[in-house]
Amino acid sequence: MVNATFNDQVRTRLQGEAFALRAFFEWDLLQKFGGRGADGVMYGFPIITDVVDPYSEINYARNTYDQCVAQIIADCDSAIKYLPLAHRDFMYLSATNKSYLGGRYWNRFDDTGVWQ
Repeated sequence: MVNATFNDQVRTRLQGEAFALRAFFEWDLLQKFGGRGADGVMYGFPIITDVVDPYSEINYARNTYDQCVAQIIADCDSAIKYLPLAHRDFMYLSATNKSYLGGRYWNRFDDTGVWQ
């Protein structure tokens, strides 16, 4: 039987990790494809935060560099809101808690600077 508290903790942690990963990959896209266009405007990448319909138009316009940076910062802020404080065993007294949280997840994202 699944404990509802642990289920919510795992769901919240995974949601925070998804935001952190999206921010990381957006940062990578900005590093590789961001820059000054032929018209002198600083461009980034197309910001897409919704599910894309495979049958719809997929030729998206690039957002500005500043919009991309703002999206990355917003995703980092969302990640920090959902991630646990740290993955350390001493923070969880119960052995059951350690199977869902704690040092077992040492190399995953946490709130100690988002990246670890």
